[in-house]
Amino acid sequence: MFESWRGVVGDIKPTHRPGSLEEFIKLLPEGIGVIPLTVGIRSGTEKEFHDVLDEYRQKAAELAGLGVNLIHIGGAPPMMVHGFAGEDRIVKDLEAKHGIPVSTSGKSQTEAMHALGVKNFVGVTYFPERMNQIFTRYFSEAGFEVAAMKESKSTLKT
Repeated sequence: MFESWRGVVGDIKPTHRPGSLEEFIKLLPEGIGVIPLTVGIRSGTEKEFHDVLDEYRQKAAELAGLGVNLIHIGGAPPMMVHGFAGEDRIVKDLEAKHGIPVSTSGKSQTEAMHALGVKNFVGVTYFPERMNQIFTRYFSEAGFEVAAMKESKSTLKT
């Protein structure tokens, strides 16, 4: 068991890419510990997003065994491919099995937009059209009007 004075978050990252974990940790209040695990997504295809669900379940079980206080499933697409209701079933199953709250990137996004009173929006992603249709369906099921969800053809260089 690992402990921190305010609790420990188990973070399941979709890829091994650096950056998002560091930003996530910066946002947390002092005293929150983080145990990161990854599932190793590489291609970012719809098939791969479906195929990693069992690995996410295994990582959640590992984190539960370590005694975390919250499990965060990072990467919106791996859960969004199951639809809004499908993601909700996955989360509820994990919570019932492990007795630990589970959050996802998609649920965090929808809860934040509902809290801000967002009714409709335009989404810009780096994913192709088929994935953007999946994202549109997810957000529509969550109660939003998606005016457009498009792949950005530009790249930002810093």
